[in-house]
Amino acid sequence: MVTWSAKRNLLDSSGKIKTHSKNDKIGVYKIYLNMNTIPYPNRLGNLIYIGKSESRSVYKRLNDYLNTSTTSNPSLTNYILSERYDVKVEITNCNKEERCQKIEKDELRKHMKKYGSLPICNRKNA
Repeated sequence: MVTWSAKRNLLDSSGKIKTHSKNDKIGVYKIYLNMNTIPYPNRLGNLIYIGKSESRSVYKRLNDYLNTSTTSNPSLTNYILSERYDVKVEITNCNKEERCQKIEKDELRKHMKKYGSLPICNRKNA
């Protein structure tokens, strides 16, 4: 069974990733908008990304998305840095990389079943 942290703001008042007890280990994270605005095929949703950090802390992985020149996911970075959205995060920790991979895969599968699509920022052409 997977235990997720409570949803909390991703950024602090200065625009930096908020620290959290679950941030300092490897894990899986889900990033949400503050409102159901994404028109997925089956229904509106607010989950925009499911990701994992396998070799370094969740905190360091989330920080990667704040750098617009080196981010691996520009659309996610745009959502995070937009003042229009209050971006939230949930985190679960894993003790092994394989466990992180399984949790991420399971969460993506659940989203596909419920919403009819991957989260918007998990799509390769997002």
